[in-house]
Amino acid sequence: MIRDTRPILLTNCDSSFLSCEKDFEAILRRLFISSQPYSDILKRLLVVNTKDCLDNKESKVIKDAVAAASLPMLIENGYIRFSPRIEMPEHEEVKAYIIISMDYFTPNEENPFFRDCTINFDIICHNQY
Repeated sequence: MIRDTRPILLTNCDSSFLSCEKDFEAILRRLFISSQPYSDILKRLLVVNTKDCLDNKESKVIKDAVAAASLPMLIENGYIRFSPRIEMPEHEEVKAYIIISMDYFTPNEENPFFRDCTINFDIICHNQY
C-alpha cells in the first residue's frame, strides 16, 4: 500500500525515537512476566520444539525447559527478535521466533512530542507434521 508522506514531512516533528526501547520493554514485560499462566504457554511454544509441546504438561523435561527460559535467555538465544532478519546456520536446530517491529510512525496530533506507530508481531514456527 502506497502512502502519501508529504504532509508528514512538511510538519515539524519535535519527537524522537528514544522511547522505542522503553516500549519494547513494556511489551516484553506484558508478554512474559505479568501474564503468568499465559507466559509459560508462550515460552513452551518457543522453547520446546515438538508438536505435542502443549499436550504433555507433566513432563519434567518440558517443565525444566520452561523454567530455564528467562526473558534475557530468550532474547540472547534469538527466540525473540527486534529485527526481521533470521539467520539459519547449517546444523542448528530449527527454532520458533517472535519478531516484534514498529512501523508507520506518525506525529501525534494531540502531543507533538510523541509519535503513534503500528506494532507488528510476526510469529514464525516450524511445522513438524
